[in-house]
Amino acid sequence: MALQKRATERSIRRLLKLFVDPDSKLQYMAALTLQKTGVGVDGEVQLVNVLATADKKRQKSIVDLLTTVGSPASLAALDELANSPTASLVQYGAARAAARIRLRAGMPVSS
Repeated sequence: MALQKRATERSIRRLLKLFVDPDSKLQYMAALTLQKTGVGVDGEVQLVNVLATADKKRQKSIVDLLTTVGSPASLAALDELANSPTASLVQYGAARAAARIRLRAGMPVSS
């Protein structure tokens, strides 16, 4: 909770560690704080790397966070997840996250 009030760029590494840890009881608080502070380029790369191997619950959490703080750097991973042949909430979330990132970046949403 202290990090949520006083988080800075220096806090991002610690917050990401709490966020991606499947056993963390502080994942929700870390996510809220990361939405406020952002994740930075290195943090976004870390999230994208975890996204590929995470279970569905963790994927959904990462996709939800990227919806808010993601940049075009995460589009390839989100598009890959969105184009999955199996329909799921994660697939829908990835498509939504990719669309929001494209809108924020002034990119066309569809070709």
